[in-house]
Amino acid sequence: MTDRLNEIAARHGAATKGPWDTTDAHGENGEFCFSQISNEEGITLASTWIEPHQANAAFIAASWSDIEYLLSEVRRLRAERDGLLVSPRRYETVRRLNVPAFKALVEANIKVGKPFDQLVDEIASFVWTPAALRTGEPGTE
Repeated sequence: MTDRLNEIAARHGAATKGPWDTTDAHGENGEFCFSQISNEEGITLASTWIEPHQANAAFIAASWSDIEYLLSEVRRLRAERDGLLVSPRRYETVRRLNVPAFKALVEANIKVGKPFDQLVDEIASFVWTPAALRTGEPGTE
């Protein structure tokens, strides 16, 4: 995750655990006074008198669950995106290998018993310079 998402996740984790809810407080004569935001245990987390106080309170109360959902969705979408990026990288890596390098990859697959895609992913992270393509040994820069 990016630094911003890490900061959001940290604030979310440090806040009082949700879900939160709202209640309206009324005066002695039954007139509406303010809205309160509280957790499941009934502990008041905040109160709002600012108009539109009920909409503000509903927004604040929903924020803990909303942030939890949004962080989860960002993680899911990034994992999905990263998975989609793997296939073209695998194809390009295998396409760029010379015959000796490809043979070495297949032999390594047999020798260590790793799935072929996993081996391709490992070598895809190396830098394939022209010299590396000739020798089948990836560079490190």
